[in-house]
Amino acid sequence: MKKKGDDIAMGADRPTTPKSIQWPDNHCDYTNNSIPAADTLLTHIMGWVVQQYKRTIMIDFLPARLVRARDRWYICYYQRDPVDGIRKRHRDTFDLNRLATVRERTAAARIIIQDINSKLPYGYPYEKEHYTRTISMPADEAIAMSMSTKNDLRQATINSYRSTSNKFLQYLEQKKLLQAPVGSIDESLAQAYSDHLQRTGISGCTHNNDIAELKAIFSVLKDRRIIFENPWCSIKKRRVKSKTRKPIRDNDVLTILEYLKANDKSVYLSCLLLYYCMIRPNEQRYITRSQIDLARSIIYINGERAKNHKDQIVTLPDEFHDIMISLGIDELKPRDYILGYASSIGSPTPIGKNTTSARYHDHILFLYNRGRISTREGNTLYSWKDTGGDALAHKINDAVKLKNQFRHHSLDETQAYLSGLLKADPSIKNNHILPTKT
Repeated sequence: MKKKGDDIAMGADRPTTPKSIQWPDNHCDYTNNSIPAADTLLTHIMGWVVQQYKRTIMIDFLPARLVRARDRWYICYYQRDPVDGIRKRHRDTFDLNRLATVRERTAAARIIIQDINSKLPYGYPYEKEHYTRTISMPADEAIAMSMSTKNDLRQATINSYRSTSNKFLQYLEQKKLLQAPVGSIDESLAQAYSDHLQRTGISGCTHNNDIAELKAIFSVLKDRRIIFENPWCSIKKRRVKSKTRKPIRDNDVLTILEYLKANDKSVYLSCLLLYYCMIRPNEQRYITRSQIDLARSIIYINGERAKNHKDQIVTLPDEFHDIMISLGIDELKPRDYILGYASSIGSPTPIGKNTTSARYHDHILFLYNRGRISTREGNTLYSWKDTGGDALAHKINDAVKLKNQFRHHSLDETQAYLSGLLKADPSIKNNHILPTKT
């Protein structure tokens, strides 16, 4: 005769594991290490179902079973909620307790359990429309949905994710896969896109960043069970070449600065911010007058705008301190942004992301066409950071001090500026010798 606590599932007449393992408590709770024997049996019976549907439907359930509690009989099963993504327990009596005899209840329970277990792979008891929608969700819709969850990131990071996803969507459109189910994007397609990126000639660093961002975008889809495997996890990183520093020649430095001072004061100031303080162009455009402390010779960098996401200060060299005063920095209002128009510094709103770079490019082209500078190859706005870094490294051969001024993440980045200055260490050159005979 069966005792209370025995379960019935898909024809299992009795449990095959001790009761203490089957029932961790009196309410039929599961634990990770104690799965009831009936569930184990059901897994074998329904194995073909799992294999058949694991790529097309949401599988994260525990099969139904009958629980004979002290006060009532009920059916217990688990299913993942499509709204919050949490696997939840469901219990229902299905009017079993209205039946008079144990035999009648048992027979009715078998039929109910078989019916429930046949529906669980399809998302029962939640709406079938939800699973149908996610299964057939087009790639562009799925990526847009994933992007909408990233509102807590910095705007610059969101823009980067958006740019990366747009490039991938353009690739899918070329392959006529834009409206294909997002689940059809597998490892082979991800590898094909990786190869496509390499053929476009982008750097290894840009390739790795794009793949990392696509991996993050698809991880959101996996977390929400819209896909079951992240196809970007298997893509290997490309080797990244050491960064080549291209400082501007000394004669060209003086020529360019003289011209910019007379024709574009804001671009002139931008070049000096790079040369003296190594402040990146995208960080510069958000610097306000209130962030510059001329009395203490420091500039505050807001972590919300900084590349390393940290609030930090940069030392203002004395020579640059005097230049800033001569430009009228101290006369700006506290809320004014220091970069602005060509005729004057300062603006009530930040300039565009590429405004300074575009204006600098036009000035360099003008000077080169008139033979006033020797070359314009590799001469970009960012070259002033390399130029200033090399000049400072010649004066201060101290990696830690340079790291702090550059605000590098690690000394490895700073070493790129010191590598070109390597020379024989006299303390080793003159003193490291073989022992002599005594």
